[in-house]
Amino acid sequence: MALVAVENVGKHYGEGETRVDALIGVSLEIEPGEYVANHGAFRVGEVDAALDTRGDEPSQ
Repeated sequence: MALVAVENVGKHYGEGETRVDALIGVSLEIEPGEYVANHGAFRVGEVDAALDTRGDEPSQ
């Protein structure tokens, strides 16, 4: 059984022509005892994914 599970998470900023999708359809399961690292190019959504997983910001 997963200790942490998120499915099909998305995050965007702005609306219309200025909309930027930071995350699209991200799913993740973390089992007890597993280690997880979150890595990516600068400003591509790693922090958004972590905040959504913690529940600090509402997912869209």
